[in-house]
Amino acid sequence: MKSSRVISATLLLIYVVISATFIYALASELPTPVVSAWSKNPVTIDGELTSSDEWEEATPIDVVIGIYDTGADFNLRVWAKNDKTDLYLLYRIQYHSSRYDDADDAGIIYWWGEWDPLTGWEHSDAGFCSINPIYEGQTRDYYDFTEARPYEDVEATPPGENNFDGKGTYDGNSYWFEMKKPLNSGDGYDWDFKLGGTYGWHEGTPEKSDDLVVYFFDESEEVGYAGYIRLTIASEETSGPSSPSGGGGITWSMEMITGFITIGAAGVAIVSWMTKTQRARRKKKILFERFLGEVDSVHSDFKLNAHRCETELHKLNNDVLSEFKQGTLDEEHYNTLNLRIEDYMKEVRKRIDEENP
Repeated sequence: MKSSRVISATLLLIYVVISATFIYALASELPTPVVSAWSKNPVTIDGELTSSDEWEEATPIDVVIGIYDTGADFNLRVWAKNDKTDLYLLYRIQYHSSRYDDADDAGIIYWWGEWDPLTGWEHSDAGFCSINPIYEGQTRDYYDFTEARPYEDVEATPPGENNFDGKGTYDGNSYWFEMKKPLNSGDGYDWDFKLGGTYGWHEGTPEKSDDLVVYFFDESEEVGYAGYIRLTIASEETSGPSSPSGGGGITWSMEMITGFITIGAAGVAIVSWMTKTQRARRKKKILFERFLGEVDSVHSDFKLNAHRCETELHKLNNDVLSEFKQGTLDEEHYNTLNLRIEDYMKEVRKRIDEENP
C-alpha cells in the first residue's frame, strides 16, 4: 500500500513534466505577485505557528490553485520571507477532514532557462514536504523534470544535496506546510535567487522566461493543484509588505483548447462568451472562498483576543456586504458568510461578557 503511494507520487511528478509544456501556453491569467518580507524573527520548521511573531513580517497572499485538466480551483494562502541566505514559505490550505491524508504534500517548483515546446524547460528545481515522514522521507529536493522520471539532487553525478527542509501538519480544518530552501545552495542543481530579484515572470521573453509554481498534491485522490506566482526576494534595504491580490491557477482544460483549435469563427465567439460567463462565476466562487478563509482565519488567529477578533469580524462583515451590493457575491454565498460571521460573533461576545462580568 505504501509503495503504491510512492509510485503514484512519482507518476504525479512525471505528469507535472508533461503538463509543464502545456501550462506555459494555457495559463489565462498573470501569476499572483508575492513579495517576500525581510525576515526578522526565527522560523522553526515544524508546520505550525510556533509563536505569535514567527511570521508577523510577512503578509499573507491568496493564490488560486487549480486542477490542470478540470478547472477546479481553490485558494492556497502563502506567507513568504527571506534573510540573506534562505527563503521561508508557509502555506495554509483549507481542506475538509474527510479528505485528509497524512501522505498529502506540498511544495514549490521553478522552471527556467531555454524553453522548448517539445522538451520543456532547460532547468528545473522543486522541493516537496509531507506530514508523515514515512512517505518518501518527508522532504524531497528534485533537479530534473525533463527525463522519464524526476531525479533527486542526491542522485545526480556528482551528487548534490537535499537542501529543502519542510514539515506539514493538519489542524482539523486546514493543512499547514512550513518550508525553507537556500536562495543559492551552491550544489549546482538548485535555483539561484538574488536579493531584490523577481522570479516567475511567465512572459516567455528571453529576458523574462521562467515559471514559479506553488503546489499541493492530494495523495489519496491522486490529484495535483498548482498556481503561478511571481516572487520578489527582499533585500534588507528595500523589503516591504506585499498586498493581497488575485492570481491565476492552472485552470484550462484540454477539451477547451481543442475546441479553440477546431471550431470556426462563429464557434470561437460562442466559446468566448461561455468562457467569460464561466470566468465570472469562477471569480465569484473564488471571492466567496477567500472570504470564508479570512473569516475562519480571523477567528483562529485572534481567538485569544476577543475584542480584536470582534473588530476584525466587523470589518470583514462590512467587506462582504459591500461585495454583495456590487454583485460580486451571490446571495447564497453572502448568506453563508453572514451566518458564519454571526456565529463567530456570538461566540466572541459571550467570551467578552465572561471576561467582564
